[in-house]
Amino acid sequence: MSVSVKTFFVFWLTLISTVVYGYKPIGEVQKKHRTLAEKVNLFKKVGCKYSDKVDVANPQHFQNNPKKNEYYISYKAMIDEDSKKYASAVKDKKNAKMYLQWISDTVGYGVYADQDIQPGDYIGEYTGVLRPIKDNDNLDYAWYYTLDGPDGKSLVVDGKKQGNELRFINHANDPNLKLVSVLGDDGAFRLAYVAQKGVPKGQQLTVSYGSGYWECRGVNPVDFSSF
Repeated sequence: MSVSVKTFFVFWLTLISTVVYGYKPIGEVQKKHRTLAEKVNLFKKVGCKYSDKVDVANPQHFQNNPKKNEYYISYKAMIDEDSKKYASAVKDKKNAKMYLQWISDTVGYGVYADQDIQPGDYIGEYTGVLRPIKDNDNLDYAWYYTLDGPDGKSLVVDGKKQGNELRFINHANDPNLKLVSVLGDDGAFRLAYVAQKGVPKGQQLTVSYGSGYWECRGVNPVDFSSF
């Protein structure tokens, strides 16, 4: 790699780190944040409220009849299968054991398996605030919600200022997790991570951010699991 190309590459990595993460390690960089108290404290220091639920900006966003939606009709078999497998885990908040640890100035924090994980295992619900997308929105920590709002506007679950461990899960080109939509018995969709391959204890948990995340930033996908 030439000096100029390497400099450009490092510049973009640094820029992404600053824009996406915007903070430095808190205390011991090798510390594994395992307990709820440790995680809550870390979240406070990075300017985020720890929350294990999705707050709804507008109650109407959860009042659509999902089974009449075109998305559900098109993917009924897949959604019903995922919901059958994971709805009770979402409701009971049976998250996999995981810890947070600082990786580097480039990557920020990462999430690591604190138990051996098997393919198909439930990891956790992506929490935050369910809200409509705004003009010039910052969606660094947001996932598009399964359905649009009653007014037809796209919705996201935004974990930037409120969320759980899953907001720290980094991108990988070959991730070990995937995002699924789970229809709960309350008639609302939940976004959850499940394992698409085995993950040994101590390995970083990763997911694909999708091409849209990188296209809006004008950079090629950066595999954060390699740092």
